[in-house]
Amino acid sequence: MDKAKTFGELGIWQILTYSTGYWTILLPAGILIYLVLPIYSIALGVDAALVGTLLALTRLWDAVTDPVMGIVTDNTRTRWGRRRPYLFAGAILSATFFAMIWFVPVSLTSFGKACYLFFMLILMYTGTTIFLVPYIALGNEISYNSDVRARVIACRTALMAIPTLLFPWSYKLCFYLGRNEVEASRNMGLMIGLLMIVTGCLCAVFNKGNLATLRQEKLRFGESFKAAITNRSFLMLMGIYVFTLASIVVVTPIFMCLIIYYVCQGYRELGAKIIGIHGTIGAFIMFFLPVLIKFLNVKINNKGLLYLAMGLWLLGVAISWWVFNPNYPYACLITSFFISVLYPISCLVSYLILADICDDDSVKNKTKREGIYSSMFGFIEKASFTIAIAAGSWMVTLSGIRPGTDAIQTPEALVKLKILFATTSLPAILMALILTVLYPIVKKNLLEPVA
Repeated sequence: MDKAKTFGELGIWQILTYSTGYWTILLPAGILIYLVLPIYSIALGVDAALVGTLLALTRLWDAVTDPVMGIVTDNTRTRWGRRRPYLFAGAILSATFFAMIWFVPVSLTSFGKACYLFFMLILMYTGTTIFLVPYIALGNEISYNSDVRARVIACRTALMAIPTLLFPWSYKLCFYLGRNEVEASRNMGLMIGLLMIVTGCLCAVFNKGNLATLRQEKLRFGESFKAAITNRSFLMLMGIYVFTLASIVVVTPIFMCLIIYYVCQGYRELGAKIIGIHGTIGAFIMFFLPVLIKFLNVKINNKGLLYLAMGLWLLGVAISWWVFNPNYPYACLITSFFISVLYPISCLVSYLILADICDDDSVKNKTKREGIYSSMFGFIEKASFTIAIAAGSWMVTLSGIRPGTDAIQTPEALVKLKILFATTSLPAILMALILTVLYPIVKKNLLEPVA
């Protein structure tokens, strides 16, 4: 059997360690979404809009580092391959500075705490870039067989459910892991950082990538960048993914404040519990979704799955006006079954199509440059997450919600939160829907290879 056929016949440890390697990226992103606002705004008194703005500003750094990292990893030539050295370094760096985010000196002023957060985020995101770009590129080249890649990405999507279980409970855990929320967040940061190092390094140990690409000539940044930004299918795919992510993430700060201040009437522990149950429902949906998709594979294609997920999302935010009720606090969880489908489906479909786009580019241009495509896609993913969080945080402030554990919220502010949750995601989801209609997805079935 020749090398081309041998490459890509993945064993169980390769599939599992590559899939859990995504936790190194997912853990800090998810914990920040659910914890940075409660800790820095509610517990430490930093304005929510300022926290959101800092999250967005630090992503401007990725606009520089991501494309550079893409061409660096594509042009790297070592005995360990193009990706593995960066997986080790990125996992350690990102984990270290993620843990440091929560060790902000409480004696600082609000502005001082904000500055500390800004610099720790810059350092953490640099480490994340060093890991993320080679990781996505490795997934795009992990096998020549698109069917094998589809199974790997489906496994990764299912295993994402495990850390996703933790995210919504992270705030609740802050009432148990320390004497106060700030101390507990530090303990949690250390534990999460250790897990990031373990999963990232195991991914690097067991996954070598395509060593045959080491023989190709080094790529020019300008040429590779131009090929990516002029690829119509790639740009449309990024648009679909950006708008679906934005529609989900922009309402997250609104959702959390709405649960704590409106549904639970300021009772933070009850609010944290409901947020945790909401996330648990989402995690179970994420875990079983690939199995369900495989079962429905003969009946629904890529576009059909995206249409279904977007329709369920719109239904979920529509009924929120009635089920978000202080008299029946747990009734709000009805929306969880509708809005928790969009992210795993958009993630699964988008990464499968990205790998096919890289294949198409390598056939047409006779070169392998998964790194530049992965860097741009990774940047868009991270930027859309952070900008959407910033927008949602600004909306929380503009609605009239006051920071601090003892703040009393006005009825007008709470009504504005309900309106924002029901309407804020509509423009983004409609744009994603339009792009999905226009996109020429060629696969008839999601988990089948392109002929």
